[in-house]
Amino acid sequence: NNRQPIGWSYLPLAQLANPSTPQPLDLQLFQCKFNRLTGTPRLPHRVPACSLDYAWPYREALPARLSLKISFIASPPPPPPATVPAVSSPSPPQAPAAAAARAAALRAFLALSPGENWRVPKARLAKIKGGTNGISSLAFAPSGEWLAFARLFSSPETAEIALFSPVENKEITLSSSHNGRITSLCFSPDETILVSSSSDHSVKIFSLEASSLGTPLAEAPHSDSVLSIAFMGSSLFSACRDGGVRGFNPPSPPSYLKPSSQCYPTCLAAREDFLFSGLSNGQIALIRVERKGIELFLKLESLIESPGVIGGHIRDIAVLKAYDLVLILGESAMKAIDPRSHRGVLSFKGGVSTPQSSRLAISPDGQTVLTGLDNGEVGGWDIATGNPVDLDMMPRFPGGEVHAAVCDEFALLALAAEGNDMPLFVYAGKGDTKLPV
Repeated sequence: NNRQPIGWSYLPLAQLANPSTPQPLDLQLFQCKFNRLTGTPRLPHRVPACSLDYAWPYREALPARLSLKISFIASPPPPPPATVPAVSSPSPPQAPAAAAARAAALRAFLALSPGENWRVPKARLAKIKGGTNGISSLAFAPSGEWLAFARLFSSPETAEIALFSPVENKEITLSSSHNGRITSLCFSPDETILVSSSSDHSVKIFSLEASSLGTPLAEAPHSDSVLSIAFMGSSLFSACRDGGVRGFNPPSPPSYLKPSSQCYPTCLAAREDFLFSGLSNGQIALIRVERKGIELFLKLESLIESPGVIGGHIRDIAVLKAYDLVLILGESAMKAIDPRSHRGVLSFKGGVSTPQSSRLAISPDGQTVLTGLDNGEVGGWDIATGNPVDLDMMPRFPGGEVHAAVCDEFALLALAAEGNDMPLFVYAGKGDTKLPV
């Protein structure tokens, strides 16, 4: 597979080497060469022999199915101590009691009660420094306790991931980064891990546990740029420019599906046991996810033609639970379709033009959709009518691709853009209301 590492495993292979002569196992075993794997690594403590069976899932990329069995006698050393993430841009010193009171007051003010209508927050809560090339991705944790964002740097192009707590006004920079543009960030539903995808052909997983916050847990190499990631329950899915959609449910091997030989998947959205994948030719792939034990199986149900004139490839897809609709963002239009009949039911007025991969942000009540526009502004629409929403007070980002993120539980809105030193803005409140602290 062009010598790209495409394995997935929680086994720390380097730890199987003899600690007195630190020679890590040759990682070529996860590529296409096994001839260097010789001998049996041994550690001082002997335990009954155990084995790891790994059935290669990428059958299309190889002339025949391969199976690798590693047998060893080893007692792996204890895992290395968790690294302490570096804290950047610390908040001004506050007495513990004052900081706790501020966080409690803000959390109570921002909380959305069941059935409460969401209004675009317009009170600025924070302005955060971006990278030399701005911010390339945003995502709120479901509870609103964390906002994840990716700073983009140039010369060479790299990116770092940071976490910002809106209610505690603190920022943490993760110790591991990507050697390319970060295309997507995603929190697990239980908020125990954060996942990032990048143009450096990888997906990385970070811990959000209090004792190991920001610690890298695993990496899933791909053979090309990873454009989107999405969770369905505890299972993770990725869309790669090599044409494949992959499903990860460790410790089982990843599942693989290539929806079309003529294009590649650009974005993902999960609904019940189905994945909606936008494609680079303007179609939408409907993929059924089946489970047998811990294994995932992906099956292509149908290819849906985009309703109306979407133009170019699909930029993003979002599931609107309040209306049981699927929202599709193309290069020149945004439309909603019925997930059962696959017919377009709503067009959004005023036009949408997104020259790059802007994402959709849906309000918690399902009434409003936000996305970046090619003129550097943020566009908003009422989902029930398709009419534009007044966003006059929102900032403009000249010359950059705009990203928006909305929190599910708190009245929070994050806006950022790619471009020279573009910052990240966090807005809070309900409409024009002022913050209590």
